[in-house]
Amino acid sequence: MSGLYHHRLSHREEKPHQCDVCQKSFILEKQLTAHRERHSREDEYSCNICNKSFTNRRGLTRHRAIHSAERRYACEVCGKRFKLHVSVQKHMRTHTVQDRSFLCHICSKTFPSNGNLKIHIQTHSSERSFICDVCGKAFVFKGGLSAHMRTHSSVAPHKCSECGRCFKHKGHLKKHAFLHSGIKQFVCGICGKACYRQEHLKVHMRTHNGDKPYKCSICEKAFTQSHCL
Repeated sequence: MSGLYHHRLSHREEKPHQCDVCQKSFILEKQLTAHRERHSREDEYSCNICNKSFTNRRGLTRHRAIHSAERRYACEVCGKRFKLHVSVQKHMRTHTVQDRSFLCHICSKTFPSNGNLKIHIQTHSSERSFICDVCGKAFVFKGGLSAHMRTHSSVAPHKCSECGRCFKHKGHLKKHAFLHSGIKQFVCGICGKACYRQEHLKVHMRTHNGDKPYKCSICEKAFTQSHCL
């Protein structure tokens, strides 16, 4: 097939070939075949802390850095430090005004990468053609609907090997696994307190910045957490 033919296919919205593992869809069957091979190799390199899997050793090595408190890479402009070299490279673009070459044709907003632009363009779309037949919630992508449907199901296929607790989503199991690892990877930059989850650190930071988003409708007294209200 010609290069022009493949290029024209990239403009098609219909993606009839769907992965039965992660529900990601593809235009061509050979794209789906190549994608499935990644799932078959995922278990070869697995993180012993959060169980996330990778198709190669390099990806696993780079991933392990996020579990470390060490931030080896520093921005030459502002001094902000990062765990990964790729992270500091992306950050450096924020100091380069002209490096925002990806333009939204709808609102003219610019972005430093094509990935950021694609995510942004979705905010302009009002079409949500994938509708949940249980609660009526609508989604832009079929994958979003597939993930949502699990909330209506009692099936929880992802089981923790440590305590036996089951989860509907693999991502929830991975978050839960940190509780057994004993590693608190989210550290407060002010007082050094460490938390298992990012949302816990976010709540903790309110003790430093004075943010109290939950306000009583009667006396207007404010609190840092909803259960205190």
